[in-house]
Amino acid sequence: MVKGMKIREQMATRSPVENIRSLRKWGDELGLDDIDWASVFTNLFYSLTNNFTLIQYQYKLLHKISTCRYMRFKMKIDTDSPNCSQCKNKLETLDHIFLECVTTGDFVNKLNIFIRINIDPHYDDPLRYFFITLTHSDPRVNFLNAVCTWFIGKSYQNNLNLIWGSYINYFKTFLKAKNHTSTTVL
Repeated sequence: MVKGMKIREQMATRSPVENIRSLRKWGDELGLDDIDWASVFTNLFYSLTNNFTLIQYQYKLLHKISTCRYMRFKMKIDTDSPNCSQCKNKLETLDHIFLECVTTGDFVNKLNIFIRINIDPHYDDPLRYFFITLTHSDPRVNFLNAVCTWFIGKSYQNNLNLIWGSYINYFKTFLKAKNHTSTTVL
């Protein structure tokens, strides 16, 4: 049985990242063709956190294997509608949830304001590059974004509204579990 660091090593070295279709698609959707995916995964597996829930969710998101309403509808798991549970306007794909949905956009804007007030007054992420890749130079920003992507995915999957107070509660829970001395600001 493979556990812990061995899982991370296997995932980090499974294939050249430039050959992974989902990563190329993220680059296209973010409008960037020069993303250093090897650094993204190195940071994800070795620097971000020891919390495997956050690592696993981000890995699934980057590989576009996290579930969304559209996929559950196609698999006949969710029979209501393939449309977004928040805005109701478009198909609920991962791209829509994390890059296009107005509801997510409003929530991420709250997070960005929080980051600017509390950590980095110059923080700006209009393309959501740092939000998706977790490659900001400050690990606290990456941790906030990781918890946020997990929270948004969980909320959409359970058809729950994106509530700031709920996010903060989850953030505090993950922060308590995080055994990492670099996060001391909040």
